[in-house]
Amino acid sequence: MTSPHILCIMSHYTDPALSLRRLEISRATLLPSLTAQTRKPTLHIVVSADDVHLQERLAGYAGTGCDCVVLYRDTWRLYGENWQIPQTHCIIGRVDDDDVLRSDFCEIVYHCGMVHRERAIIWPLGLVYWRGQMFRLEHNGNQYLTLSTSRGIDPHHKAHAVIQREWRSVRASFKPGWIWVRHGDAETSTLPKYRAVPAGNWQPDAWPVDLAAVDAAIAPSGVPSADYREHGQRPRGMRVSQWLSVHGSDKVSTHNYGSFYDSLFARLRPQALLEIGVYRGASLRAWRSAGVPKAIGVDNDPATASLDRHVLLADMPRQAYAVAEQVGLLDVIIDDGSHLYPDYTATADVLLQRLRPGGVYVIEDIQTQDSVDALRRDGWQIEDWRESTGRYDDVIAWRVRE
Repeated sequence: MTSPHILCIMSHYTDPALSLRRLEISRATLLPSLTAQTRKPTLHIVVSADDVHLQERLAGYAGTGCDCVVLYRDTWRLYGENWQIPQTHCIIGRVDDDDVLRSDFCEIVYHCGMVHRERAIIWPLGLVYWRGQMFRLEHNGNQYLTLSTSRGIDPHHKAHAVIQREWRSVRASFKPGWIWVRHGDAETSTLPKYRAVPAGNWQPDAWPVDLAAVDAAIAPSGVPSADYREHGQRPRGMRVSQWLSVHGSDKVSTHNYGSFYDSLFARLRPQALLEIGVYRGASLRAWRSAGVPKAIGVDNDPATASLDRHVLLADMPRQAYAVAEQVGLLDVIIDDGSHLYPDYTATADVLLQRLRPGGVYVIEDIQTQDSVDALRRDGWQIEDWRESTGRYDDVIAWRVRE
C-alpha cells in the first residue's frame, strides 16, 4: 500500500511587484524542478486570493504534472500553518518557491519514507547559488527536511533544529540533492558559512535549472547581500532600475539606462513625470511603482492611449503645445518617441518650459553621432554606453532646467 507524498509550498503574495518577481524566479527554479521529478508528489500550496498573479502561479504548478491542493489563507505564516495533512501515514516535505531539486529527489525521499516510518528524513548535502557562484554546503539536515509520519504534521510545525533534537533521523542520500538560490528578496541572502566551499565541477546539465534564467529572474531583487549586517544597512524599497526590470521595460533589457535613472530618481525624487512614447506602458508602470504620484504618457497610437487613462493621444511635435497645456508643471520629461532629431528637438523647445526649476529633460536612444554632437553643442549632457554594450543607440541626452 502506498502513502501520500505531500510537498508543502508557501506561495502567498499580496504585493503585485513581489508576486511577479517571485513568479519569474519560480519559473526558473522550482517549477522546472517539479516538472522533472521522476516521481510526482502532491503539492499543497498556500496562496492569497488577493494575489494579482494567482492564476499564472497556479497554472505554473498545474503544468508540472503534479496534483495540486490549493489552500487560500489571509496571511503568510512560517510556522504553525494548517497544511491539511491527513491523519494517515504520509511523507511530507516543504520547499520554497525559489528552490531547485534534483530530478530524483522526490523518488528517493519517498522510498526512504516508506521504509523508515516516524522518522525525520534529512538530505544534508546540497548547493548554494549566490552572486553567480555555486558553493557546496553540508547543512546537517536543517534544509529540505521531510517527515515520514502518521501524526498529521508538517516539517514546519516546529523549528527544524527542534525537530532534529526530538526525532530520530535517517539520511536520504550522500549526493547533492538541492540548490538553495539566494537573492535580494531573502531576509539575508546567505551567511558566509554557507558559501565557504566552492562547488567546483558540479555538473549543471544534471540539474533541472537554467542559471541564465535564474540570474534574469532574481535581478530585480537586487544584489544578494553578504550577511545580516550588510542586509540591514541597505535602504528599503526597490530601485527604479529594478522596477523597470519587473515591468519588462526595454530601458534595462535592450538598453543600459538603469543606473542613470537610479541616480536621477535618488537625487530628484520626482512627483510629476511625462513620458513621450509609451508603447505597451512598461516604463510608465515602473515610474508609478517607484513612487511617482503623477506619471503621464503621450503616444500617437490610439490603441496604446486606450490602455491607460493617463496616456494622452497626441502626435509630437505637431501637438506639443496642446500637450503642454494639459500636463501642468513637471519634474522629469522623457522623450522615447520617434527618435528623430527634428522631432525631439522641436518637442523639447516647447516642453522644456513645463519643467520646474531643477527639473530634468531626457532624450533616449540617440540614433547617430551627428545628433549626439549637435545636442552636445546645444548644451545637452550626454550619457554614452555604446562602446560597452555594442549597441548603436545606447545614448541618452539630458539637461536641467535652470
